[in-house]
Amino acid sequence: MLAETKLFAAIQDRITPTIEDYLEAILRIQDERGVVRIKEISQALGVTYPSTSGIIKKMESMGLVEHERYGYVRLTDNGRQVGALIARREEVLFRFFREILKLDEEVSRADACRVEHAISQQTAERLVKFIQFVIECPHNTQVGSQICFPKDFFADSPAAAPTVKGQQPPPEKKNRPRAGRRG
Repeated sequence: MLAETKLFAAIQDRITPTIEDYLEAILRIQDERGVVRIKEISQALGVTYPSTSGIIKKMESMGLVEHERYGYVRLTDNGRQVGALIARREEVLFRFFREILKLDEEVSRADACRVEHAISQQTAERLVKFIQFVIECPHNTQVGSQICFPKDFFADSPAAAPTVKGQQPPPEKKNRPRAGRRG
């Protein structure tokens, strides 16, 4: 992980969110099928073939991919390392949103993809440590129990609020009519 972090830090200023998306897509396709064609990348990302071809040329000049003319695209060792780091960062964010903040899966996936492009590697590493703390905290009886969270942390989403075994949910507040002036 340290080597990947150093590599990413060295080229981070040249890697755009678009290139990050391409690295993740190529990594996923390459792991699933073994070989990757430009057409498959453009379909996976919902972009045109010429756009994909242009980005692949840029990535090739950065040493992230190898591309045979009219042939396959392959991640280089550096491309695979950076792609894996980016994919892990997105997965960490997804787990944070899904398991810790208790957001639904669709929102968690979409937000993880958006946020992943905006955070530094340092922030991602700290999130990993935080998630591990919350999951492994000896005071928790389950992931996200109220012991390690502020009391009203889930106030905006009572259905998602975790409960501690044996604890009763707070009674609902009833709206009482106010005493007011009578006309």
